[in-house]
Amino acid sequence: DGETVIYGRRFQKLNQGKTLDRGRYNFFAHFHTDDSYVETPALATALYGQTLPPSGGGDTEFISMAEAWKLLPTKTRSDIENNNLRVIHGVDNRGAFPPRESPNIPTTGPLAPIARLPDVFHKIRSIHPVSHLPALYFDLDRAKTVAGMSEDEGKQFLSQLQSWSECNAPHYKHHWQPNDILIWDNRLVQHRGVGNFHKGEPRLMWRLLLRIPPRQTQTTP
Repeated sequence: DGETVIYGRRFQKLNQGKTLDRGRYNFFAHFHTDDSYVETPALATALYGQTLPPSGGGDTEFISMAEAWKLLPTKTRSDIENNNLRVIHGVDNRGAFPPRESPNIPTTGPLAPIARLPDVFHKIRSIHPVSHLPALYFDLDRAKTVAGMSEDEGKQFLSQLQSWSECNAPHYKHHWQPNDILIWDNRLVQHRGVGNFHKGEPRLMWRLLLRIPPRQTQTTP
């Protein structure tokens, strides 16, 4: 419709001689959402499997955060809504939720402007700007704590929400085939790369982040 624009591009080469889930740079191995460390995150991500593991595997798995919100106990939903709880996100949360690792973005060189980005606040109960569906929205790869809580209390609360979502929300696992392209909505799902392929095999993805221009963004209290 002419209103969706390319937000950015990143090449992801995972499993460079190591297993995906252990003993490697595993920043993509846990459920997360893309771009949560900026004020207006990418609404959608497109992923193209350029090089897939020859023996198969390297799946991409999703959980529905809209369903996770619906399935939360009523009291938890009420606490989040009544207190307007927001999560503090930053480009580097210094490994606040182990075993998730810090991205360790260098403070010098071409990536330095990203490393200097200020923290941002996102509501835990997000309202989708088009469908108006409510969903849980946070990313433990980038989150630091919950605004208004102590650091430890906020981290514990977010860890519990994440565990709840992973255990109770519907899952979908995409088994990659040559020339597949996946497009998903970052406001409604979390995703992760699965390490179910042999050590040393390549997994090269091309990624596009897409956003809605600010004039189309709709906020519902």
